[in-house]
Amino acid sequence: MNSVRKPVFIAFALVLGGILAGCTSNDPGPSRTFHAELEYLKVINEHGPAKDPRIIFLLMGQYLSANQTGAGIAFYESLLGKFGDDLEPSQRALYLSALGLLRASHTEKLPVTRRIGWINDTIEMLENARELSGDNIFAVRWIQGMAYTRIPSFFGKKDTALTDLAWCVEHIDEAPGPGWIRDVYFNQGLLANENDNAMEAQRLLELSGYNSFEKQITIISDYAVSAETGFKFAQRQLSEIVPGKVFALSGFEFTEYYFIVSDGGRELIAIDAGTRPDSAKEAYEYLRAQINGM
Repeated sequence: MNSVRKPVFIAFALVLGGILAGCTSNDPGPSRTFHAELEYLKVINEHGPAKDPRIIFLLMGQYLSANQTGAGIAFYESLLGKFGDDLEPSQRALYLSALGLLRASHTEKLPVTRRIGWINDTIEMLENARELSGDNIFAVRWIQGMAYTRIPSFFGKKDTALTDLAWCVEHIDEAPGPGWIRDVYFNQGLLANENDNAMEAQRLLELSGYNSFEKQITIISDYAVSAETGFKFAQRQLSEIVPGKVFALSGFEFTEYYFIVSDGGRELIAIDAGTRPDSAKEAYEYLRAQINGM
């Protein structure tokens, strides 16, 4: 079904709190706060098998950001039981992936004696999703890359994580939105750090748009905002409008920077200085680094 393999999505933000076994938050049980968006998405998902994959992952994100992974696991298990044979293989793969990520996020909340068996069962679930998807649905491989990056090396999934993340980079045009590439770069950076490749890890961190490897949430929108840097409407990227002469830079603040190299190559003309001196400096230094690497 084409709507699953290459869905057309509107841009949206999905905040996934405390992801995977490294999660440090505590789960006090069901929240006493009413989450209107979560309840709404539950009703939508209960109506029948999702024709649009974003319905599945928006609800998954709500459970994660509300720190209700236990409730989310129970709900997605109930959906799999309720829909049963009505699910096509590609649909089942999406539900299993969402459930697998919720389980991985829940690991830290379990007694230590249960974790190894829990992780093994989660890996089996994710691999089942891989098989059902034909290994070519972006959301399935994205989730596996996220999960396997953080699963301890003891389980032998680090190489698989690298493969899945590299596949996501190559197939970003099949993602629900371009913002999904952020955590691909971020997790590649984590793995580079583990392999003592600090320079490559820093390069990937900069590509991700995150400020450090200590982040607690995952954002897969095209835009981001923080008190320190303000609003950024895109991830960092450089485009050559005229090869070697005119460059456009995005993702440094609420503007795009344009730079023109003079005929002799000795002068640089900047168009649109932006609103922040520090952002303009970062854009200039990024341009110089990229040009020198060409």
